[in-house]
Amino acid sequence: MRACCAPLLIAALANAPALAQGAEGPKTEAAAEAPKPEEPQAEVKEPEEPKPAPADTAPEAPKPDVAASAAAAATPTAPPPAAAAPADPCAGRLVCFANDVVALWPKLRVRTGYQFVEADPDILYVGQNDGFFIDQARLGAEGSMVGGIGFKLTVEAASLLPGAAPNAALTPLVGALRDAFVSWTPSPWLSLQAGQQYLPADWEGGDVEPGLPFSSKSILSSGVRAGHGIAVAGLSPPRQVGVVVGSAPGAEVADVGLEYRLGLANGNGLNQSGNDNKWPAAFVRVGAGFAGDLVKVGIGGRYNPRTTGTLPNLYTEADAVGFGDVALAAAGAELVLTGVFRQTALATLVPDPANPAGQESAAGMMGTVAYDVALPDVPLLGAGWRLKPALRSAFYDPSSSFQTDQLLETTLGVRLSGPADLPAALFLDGTLLTELGDVGAGVVARDLSDNRVTLLFQWEL
Repeated sequence: MRACCAPLLIAALANAPALAQGAEGPKTEAAAEAPKPEEPQAEVKEPEEPKPAPADTAPEAPKPDVAASAAAAATPTAPPPAAAAPADPCAGRLVCFANDVVALWPKLRVRTGYQFVEADPDILYVGQNDGFFIDQARLGAEGSMVGGIGFKLTVEAASLLPGAAPNAALTPLVGALRDAFVSWTPSPWLSLQAGQQYLPADWEGGDVEPGLPFSSKSILSSGVRAGHGIAVAGLSPPRQVGVVVGSAPGAEVADVGLEYRLGLANGNGLNQSGNDNKWPAAFVRVGAGFAGDLVKVGIGGRYNPRTTGTLPNLYTEADAVGFGDVALAAAGAELVLTGVFRQTALATLVPDPANPAGQESAAGMMGTVAYDVALPDVPLLGAGWRLKPALRSAFYDPSSSFQTDQLLETTLGVRLSGPADLPAALFLDGTLLTELGDVGAGVVARDLSDNRVTLLFQWEL
């Protein structure tokens, strides 16, 4: 019996390593088919209540679909892009009052100085009234409200009394309305403005005096003032009562600033109770700016059917005006070129539009060069002061009906500007005004003695 059992014992001992390996390592095919010994049924038992796993036991891995759902739920979603913060209406203003609904800031401008005008020996109203003067004394307020609403109201206390003679150098000053309008700007691409305001016009056809390097606009824009020579009107329109629709600052496409504005107004100037006839005047300007202020160009015009005279002697005239301008600015240097042309049809006097006798025109051009220099710290004044010397030349033919009225104005000036927290400026310029006659026709006029020197102080809040 021992002999018959020995082979079985030897075989069992020979298979012992394989059995031990199958218990811990990969199972053989026979072992896979063999019934498994009974083990705890925690994995197949239906849990009646969730039980926390022991601290030393690894949690069971979730099924693939459960894991994907858990990962998706755990992944944070990207927040929507934050809306741009609204622009602060009080930014950059020395005085401003604001709450959640409205922002309001005062408008104050004082321009006063001393002027010397060369006296002409033959014309008594030129150069006979040297002395101190008030150019502007303006007070008002400007503001904005939620929803893109804006408003502005200013009064000029140094307005000339209407009705004075054209060459009256001494004219009483009165208070009169300047700006009075309400605007709505829902975006930079759309702005609507109604009231008394500047309409779309040429380069100097707006409220630009505070920023010029000279004490006044050129003769192309404002003409010749009484006492400075033979008075003539310029080609830039004054404020009008009307509406303007178009773009606002900030309208840009690929770093190119766009300007487009269309206006309808009475066409008879500021502070008028109504229109001079039944027809409005139309104003338009389009422009573009490249690389910020590096290059700016603009063109436009206006058409104004006017009625002049007094009842019953009324005359119908129509002004058609075109203009163009370009401005360059780089490294402190500035260059401005502009030209304006006006054609007037005297419809009542000469009804035939083809008759040259019924046409009258005016034209002019202006160029300015300037250079802005930052001054070093001044012991008494401090830092932030700037000096801007400039040269301007303007040619102006006020009317094609006369051969002795062409003008050449040359102005050399310098402007001293204070720092941002001191809105003051001092202007000193000298102007040579030359009466040319008619250059094209070879007519020479007597050059009047009407050159001048102006010293002006400005406070702008």
